[in-house]
Amino acid sequence: MVRIKRLGLHVACAALALGTASGACAQRIVLDNATIVDTRTGKLTPHRAVVVEGNRIASIAAAGTVKAAPGDQRIDASGKFVVPGYNDMHAHPLNPGDTANQLQMMLAMGITGFRQMSGSPELLAARKAGTLMPKLAPTLLVTPGSLLVGPNAATPEMAVAEVHRQKAQGADFIKAISLPPAVLFAAHAAAKADGLTVTGHLLPLVNPREAAEHGMDGIEHLGPGDALLLGCSSQESALRAAIVPPRPVVAPPAEGEAPKNGAGTPPPGVPGAIGLANPLAFTPLPAILAYGKVLDSYDAGKCGALADVLAARGIWQTPTLIRVRTMEFGDDPAYVNNPELRYVIGTDRAVWQAAGERYKAVMTEPARAVLSRLFTAQLALTKLFYDHHVPMMAGDDTGGAGWVVPGYGLHQEFDLLTQAGLPPLAILQMTTLNPARYLHREASMGTVEAGKTADLLLLDGDPVASAANLHRIGAVLHDGHYYNAEDLAGLRAQVADREK
Repeated sequence: MVRIKRLGLHVACAALALGTASGACAQRIVLDNATIVDTRTGKLTPHRAVVVEGNRIASIAAAGTVKAAPGDQRIDASGKFVVPGYNDMHAHPLNPGDTANQLQMMLAMGITGFRQMSGSPELLAARKAGTLMPKLAPTLLVTPGSLLVGPNAATPEMAVAEVHRQKAQGADFIKAISLPPAVLFAAHAAAKADGLTVTGHLLPLVNPREAAEHGMDGIEHLGPGDALLLGCSSQESALRAAIVPPRPVVAPPAEGEAPKNGAGTPPPGVPGAIGLANPLAFTPLPAILAYGKVLDSYDAGKCGALADVLAARGIWQTPTLIRVRTMEFGDDPAYVNNPELRYVIGTDRAVWQAAGERYKAVMTEPARAVLSRLFTAQLALTKLFYDHHVPMMAGDDTGGAGWVVPGYGLHQEFDLLTQAGLPPLAILQMTTLNPARYLHREASMGTVEAGKTADLLLLDGDPVASAANLHRIGAVLHDGHYYNAEDLAGLRAQVADREK
């Protein structure tokens, strides 16, 4: 069998490259003389040969000891560090829109698996039928059904019925958005009865300790806003009592519009997509300035105690610091003039630009100062969670956030986690080992070991020595296909050409 290149991609099997095989392929890929990174401990084991058959790691042996077999694809991995492929654990590439290109960009940036954070009955039906995913894509790890939000969860009874409906449709978990306590806790109970978990956003009305007690599985975006930081305030009770509940949702949003549920909703005549790109651009300034009261009353001891509760209950956090920052610094030139925007479809770029212009027009200097303080506090909260052993994963909200370029966003998340003070091994774990633990799939993913799925990266530097080396991807191995650096650049170039 000869090695065939199609569309600039090296693949492990000529039949697969030509689209004539369903996945069975006898050819092996041998990564010889690699250094394996143990994602549990950070230990480096050099001079190893990793043998891949199909999409599984068949064996690991000493370098140079694997006998050649006909059809082998042998890779000299000298100087390379082998780690599991990255998992983006908060992403929306399957939202209606530029799905194929977003998924291709994610794969080209070393993302071999993702947790979809919004779904629909149609999405679940397509997954069941096997028609959902294109070939050039990371693996869809799990997905919810429709977001649990005002239109389908205005009352506890509605929330319970929707949870049961999504269970029947095949949802893997429930994603809740800004639900008041009684509704959210009813959803928790229904999900538990159905063998599902609930993750998502918390309204500031919801005490995170109570959410933990009721079985919240995970909290996204550090709240978002001040929802978690309120739990660190010495004035928590008074500040929560002063919160005005959001206006009730009276009807489902139209296609492409933001839910009409209070603060952050675009005013009449403003396209909903712009509000979704950056809700802060439509948040009343008094609400933003009110964050200052939370920050002024920060109590480090109380915050540590909250972290201990979250850690003890195993409440997973996906900080999505890049999503948080792109909202709170919504007109940052680093985002507005980002050259990687060439990988984003023109309609999305226009929406993001409009959101940035709106932010620039309405955000006063006092509000900007508060948001800058808020982000500093969110970085510190992330480090505090790490110090208190709160379980965390890496995600970027790609497909659901303005200024977040698919694939690149997760790498920006790595940099922000570094800025927060997390060590390199912890960041590597947040995108490899921790997702395996969260999904209860440690038997098949999360480490480089024989018998596990062969979603692998070859890095050009030691990721335990520096998180900057997480960016230095020399090759990706996914679904039996080996993509070298040239191939990965070709995948990105294809997307850029399509998006012109």
